[in-house]
Amino acid sequence: MISDETKHQPIFWNSALKRIPPRPDSDISYSKTDRNYWYDKEYAGWNVNKAVQPRVLGDGVRGKRIAAFLADNHPYLSAYKSGLTRISEQFGINLDIYNSQWDPNLQEEQIEAVLDNPPDLILLIPESNQESSYLYKRIYDAGVPVIASNLLPDAEGFKYILSWTGPDDWAQSRALAESFAHLMKGQGGYAVITHIDETSAYYARKWGVITQINENYRDMTFLSSESGNLNREHTRQIVLGWLEEYGSELKGIISADDNVCQLGINDALKEMGRSDIIRAANGSTTVGINMVLKGELDIITWQNPEMDGELPIQVAVDWFKGLQISPLRYLPVKILDKENISSINSKEIPFSKCDPDILYKCILEIDEEGINRYFELILDEVHDHPTISSEYIQGFSFEILSNLLNLIKTESLDGPSIMGSYEDLFKNLVRQRTSEGAIEWLRSISIKLCLNISERRSTPKSVGKLIVDYVNSNFTTPMSLKTLSVQFNLSAAYLGQLFREETNEVFSTYLNTIRIERACKLLDQNIISASQVGIDVGFSSSNYFFRTFHKYLGCSPAEYKNRNQPFDVSPEE
Repeated sequence: MISDETKHQPIFWNSALKRIPPRPDSDISYSKTDRNYWYDKEYAGWNVNKAVQPRVLGDGVRGKRIAAFLADNHPYLSAYKSGLTRISEQFGINLDIYNSQWDPNLQEEQIEAVLDNPPDLILLIPESNQESSYLYKRIYDAGVPVIASNLLPDAEGFKYILSWTGPDDWAQSRALAESFAHLMKGQGGYAVITHIDETSAYYARKWGVITQINENYRDMTFLSSESGNLNREHTRQIVLGWLEEYGSELKGIISADDNVCQLGINDALKEMGRSDIIRAANGSTTVGINMVLKGELDIITWQNPEMDGELPIQVAVDWFKGLQISPLRYLPVKILDKENISSINSKEIPFSKCDPDILYKCILEIDEEGINRYFELILDEVHDHPTISSEYIQGFSFEILSNLLNLIKTESLDGPSIMGSYEDLFKNLVRQRTSEGAIEWLRSISIKLCLNISERRSTPKSVGKLIVDYVNSNFTTPMSLKTLSVQFNLSAAYLGQLFREETNEVFSTYLNTIRIERACKLLDQNIISASQVGIDVGFSSSNYFFRTFHKYLGCSPAEYKNRNQPFDVSPEE
C-alpha cells in the first residue's frame, strides 16, 4: 500500500507473481545455450526455504534507520539513489548510504562497521553473487533484517533476506532478444557486451539473450561476448577488435548498459563507419533515451532507475507495518524504440536536448563557453516544462554528476582534491534548495573540472613519463614495445630506452610486475578463476600467466591463494 503522502507519485510497480515453470529433468545434461541450464539463476529466490526472519513489531516506518549499500556511482545507480533518497524522506526514514566502488573488500568493511551500531534494516546491492551469500548471512546473524536489491543473490543468499526487489533481468533480456532478433530479421552474427562479471545482471543480460535467440532463431550466430566493465574506452576497444575480426559478419550488438558501454560501442562504430549495425541495450538512462531519439540506438529496455530505488523502500514500509511481503518484487517489463518511447511520458521528455555527452566533450575540449551554453539550455528546459517534478530534475542532476566522476576516472585526476569527497558531492547536490540552485552548482563544478584539466595539460610531461602513464592506464590490453612505438611514433629501441630511463626497469619486467600485482589483488578477492585472472590483467594465455606468476613469486596462483605470509612481486634470478 502507498501512503497518502506518496500516492500522487506515478508509481506502477509490478506486483504480479512470476510464473515459475517446473524444474528441468536433472538427469539431462544441458548446454549453456539451453535455457534449462540457467533455471536456478533465472528463477532464483522462488520456493526457497528461508531461515526464520527477525520479528517485526508492526509499529510503522517513520523514524526508522536504514543503511543502504550501493556498488558504484554509475549513472543508473545514481538515479537509483535519487529515488531511494526521495521516498525515504517522504516516509520519514533516516537513510545512510554507503558506496563501495565495486570493491567487495570495501563493501564488507563498510557492513562490518555499520553492524557495530546496527540499523533497523539494511538494503544491499552486492558487489558479486559469490560474495553476497556470506554478506547476507553475516547481516542475518547480527539480527538485522535485510532486503536485497537490483542484483540477485544466489539460492543460499535468498535464505537470509526478507525480500528482493528490482528489474526482472531475465524476462527483460528475453524480451530484448526477441525485439533485437526481429530487427535483425532473424539472421546474421551478433555479439554481446556484458555486465560486470559474476553479477546477476551479467548472467541474465548475457545468457538470457543467447538462450532466447538460440531457441527461436537458428539463422542467427553468436560470435563473441566480453564485459565492458561499465567503462566507455574499454568497451570501445572491445568493439573495435570485433569489427576487425568479424568484419561484415557482425550485424548486431547487444549491450548490458545503455550509458557508458553503449557510448563506447557508438564510438567504435562511428570510427569504423559501421552505421549498419543493429544496436540494443539494457537500461533507460537519459543518455540511452536520447540515443534512441537520435537514432544512435535502436531499442532499450524500460528499466526506470528511480523506481528501482523506490521499490525496496516500499517493501520495507510494508514489512515495518507488519504486512506480508512477497519474496521478490519486480519492475515492469517493457521494450522501448523510437516510436513508442513517448509512452513512458505523455509529454516531451525533459532534457532530451541536454545529452550529458555534450558536457563531457566541452570539458575535454576546454570549452568554457560551451559549458555555460549547456547549463543555460538545461535552465531553459526547466522553465519550458513547469510541470516537471523536482525528483526528475534531481535524478538528471545525479546523472550529470556521475558522468563528471567518470570523467575524473578517465582522465586519472585526483577527484577529492578537486571537488571534495564523493560522498560530500552527492550530499551537496541534495542540499540545493531549488532546481536552479542545483544546476548552477553543477555548472560551477564542471567549470572547475575543466580548468583543472586545462592546467594539467599546460604542464608539459616528458615523453618517457607519457609512455609510463599510458602503460599504467592500459596494461590489461595487449601491449609491446612494437605497439607502443606505433602509438608514440618512435622506434621500439628508442622507446625502450626512454622507458628504462624513466622507470629504471626494462619494459617487459615493468609490465609483468604491474600485471602480477593486479593479479594478486584479484586472486585475493577470490571471485574468478586463476585462468580468467590472467586474461583479465593482460596476459595472452593462461599458460603464459602461470609461468610468469611462478617466475615472479616462486609459486603457482593456487599456492598464492593458500599463502600464510606476504610475497614480494619481483622476478626470481
